[in-house]
Amino acid sequence: MQLFYSYAREDSAWCERLAKQIAGLPPELISEAWYDRKIRPGDNWNGEIGEHLEQADIILILVSSNYFAKDYCGLEAKLAMKRHESGAALVIPVVLSPCEMSGAEFAKVEAINDPNKPLSSLSKKKQELELRRIAGAIGDRARERLGAGPKLRLPHPNRDQLKKLLYQLCNRTLQKQELADALDPAQRKDGRPFLIFTRGVRDDAIDRFTDRLEQVLLPRVFGEKPSRFYLAMPVYQSGRSAEKLFGPPLAEAVDARFGATIAEMADAIRNSTDVVLLTARFHAQDWSAGGKALLESFVAFWSAWPLTSAGKHLIVNVSITYGEAGVNREIDALLESLKGQLAALAGAPPATTGIGGVVLSALPPISEVEVKNWVEERPVSALFASPADALGRLTCIYERPELRIPMQPLAEVHLSKWLDVL
Repeated sequence: MQLFYSYAREDSAWCERLAKQIAGLPPELISEAWYDRKIRPGDNWNGEIGEHLEQADIILILVSSNYFAKDYCGLEAKLAMKRHESGAALVIPVVLSPCEMSGAEFAKVEAINDPNKPLSSLSKKKQELELRRIAGAIGDRARERLGAGPKLRLPHPNRDQLKKLLYQLCNRTLQKQELADALDPAQRKDGRPFLIFTRGVRDDAIDRFTDRLEQVLLPRVFGEKPSRFYLAMPVYQSGRSAEKLFGPPLAEAVDARFGATIAEMADAIRNSTDVVLLTARFHAQDWSAGGKALLESFVAFWSAWPLTSAGKHLIVNVSITYGEAGVNREIDALLESLKGQLAALAGAPPATTGIGGVVLSALPPISEVEVKNWVEERPVSALFASPADALGRLTCIYERPELRIPMQPLAEVHLSKWLDVL
């Protein structure tokens, strides 16, 4: 399982000490434990953090007053809790020093150590003993999350290759055609941001489409794979301008300085690759907290974006996960109105407020037929030595809870009768 450390830089010594203890866990339990000290010179700092946070199975939050003083820690905690609440990841707070946590994003999540006896309050010897105990407890959580109990079930050797092919799983012909029509060079507004709104009832279907967007659809249009950055959606605050709402998380995403101006952030994007994909996620559970106004401000923010250099393309994808039926209807109504707004903005002069965009049809959940087709087609089928091998590997990959695809029963019941074609 992949582990991510969310911490304030002032607490890096604590992170290093805990990392040394966790390094002693079997690699079959924790395959990678990642923190920002592993970023190499020249790597995109925020892009690396966002990518590893999105992929993590377990997210450790090292809690201290330093943590609450950092805006970027708050953004990480918000994203971590959304993944925790959806079941995609497990958040585990580790209390380093005395601090008030009642208003924290993760306040309802039980810490792995006693908040009344934080690590800093212990003697040096007891600190090491407690860090070792914490590492062992994290190993137990990882074992439980793998679903293997006392005996650890080892992953199949081809699981990583299969994960990379998951974006091919779904038939998204309708959405692909809608996107192709909108990105047609005759229709596209060069030099302006292009907004893509995707929506669906399940995170897994949206995630697979976003991967396909990055790896197949945009390279097909622009001739190269885009650089991908994750943009954390802020909490809506009445009275704040679009720039004040989205400027700080965008600066974080593109590795610009905190408080950077729009012009500085635009320069950071221009200095990246020719094609840039910014991805953001909005959950229906946040709709009541100003969701409609937030999405409208989002469009306004990109409408005022500076003109992009010739040959540069900025694609902004917002994925909206449905929730309760009543909220879904309100979201659909807003997206329908945004279609008209985007069409009007597309006709504005490029140097002022013109942008391009498309609202794609809702993504349905992944179907059994799509799984069958995915298994039968190359290069997926080439990873299997036999039908029995295929069944075992599929069962293994789909039991990973962060993928949130209930495929283990499907693999056992349905795929066994299909795999004789391999």
